Amino acid sequence: MRTTMTVALAALSVATALCQATFAINPRGTFLRTNQDSPLNPLIVSLTSVGLVPGQTIKIETIGDWRAGPQFSDDAYTMIGVFSSSNALLATSEQHRVPDAISTCGLSALSGGTYFGNLPTDIPEDFRISSHSTQVRQIIVRIPHNAAYLFICVPDSLYNDNTDPDGDLAIRISLDAPLPAGDANCDGCVDDTDLALVLTAFGQTGSGLAEDFNGDGLVDDSDLAIVLENFGIGC
Repeated sequence: MRTTMTVALAALSVATALCQATFAINPRGTFLRTNQDSPLNPLIVSLTSVGLVPGQTIKIETIGDWRAGPQFSDDAYTMIGVFSSSNALLATSEQHRVPDAISTCGLSALSGGTYFGNLPTDIPEDFRISSHSTQVRQIIVRIPHNAAYLFICVPDSLYNDNTDPDGDLAIRISLDAPLPAGDANCDGCVDDTDLALVLTAFGQTGSGLAEDFNGDGLVDDSDLAIVLENFGIGC
């Protein structure tokens, strides 16, 4: 039996008719492992609360910025996220704190160790939303099968000194143009890369597999047929 922390879902500013919502972000919150730290819980968004369901394509944008300690400027805006089938969040000492995390169309984000002890924090299912180093403030992703929640936080090795001096840090989530069926790597084009991904994953089972286009939990002939039927779309 696993023990989960009590997690309060985020309050939001939302226009459900447009399937768009803006959420304030506290840079001290995280779903990553910490050590000798005092982090808060991350933002946890219920997808149904903003009218979103698996299979839809959404745009996630970082608004504003945060300060990664007193020695830094208030100009960081790197953000990461992870989809999950539940809102369960384990203790901060656990490396994989989101036990029901779901991979997202082959996307991933590599997280470094904790500030104290250099304990590993990386989980395979999370993805980078925005990056200060590459000056990218948004990402377009397809909500994976069985996803019900989206966890969002800033990536850092120490959270207790993070601040948002001007209170402008937020995330905006909105519907975007749908990706074509069969686009396993979410680049908007169904091509040889997607065919190779399906063939490589052929026979795999599980929830949230990027190559499982029909969401039946198995990468098989049906998914291969979807790639072949839509081959060339968006290219």
